[in-house]
Amino acid sequence: MLTQKAEIKLAILAVYYAFAVEVDAAYAQESILSTGEIDTFDCQECERELVEEGFLKKNISDGKLCYGITEMGSYTYEQGKGIMRESVLNSFVAKALRHFEYICSRKKYSAHIKEADGGYYVICSLKNDKQTLMETKLFFSDRNEAYKAYINCQEKPEIINSGVLTLMSGKLNDLY
Repeated sequence: MLTQKAEIKLAILAVYYAFAVEVDAAYAQESILSTGEIDTFDCQECERELVEEGFLKKNISDGKLCYGITEMGSYTYEQGKGIMRESVLNSFVAKALRHFEYICSRKKYSAHIKEADGGYYVICSLKNDKQTLMETKLFFSDRNEAYKAYINCQEKPEIINSGVLTLMSGKLNDLY
């Protein structure tokens, strides 16, 4: 969990930098909080301060409060991103964007491990409100390998989905 104000502000700026456009403030905050890395109070306080300091701009669009990153906020993010490990920051942004995608499209990724005779299944899924859009089930005889695959599905589900889609649609054939 992020507790230092500078890291929290940087992580928030990173998400808005990734959005690249003004977005509904409530959806953005929900996405940031969905990572589980920032306390609600800290998120609200830091967002408010980022607006006051001129790093985020506030706008009302169609009656909704929207935030977007300013030029100064983009510059500050670019210059300051070295204060956090790149992998931590990238993971934080990916989780927030994944949740934002879910809010907008109602598509949700999930993964779990299921014990089987002689091994384990790792099941990665992409679902919307009505149906399962993709489900990949792989068998591993080794528990550690299954766990590694599970973690990969948790951390990079959009890459798993994209890879399976590329294979199944025949687009991979175009590369050869």
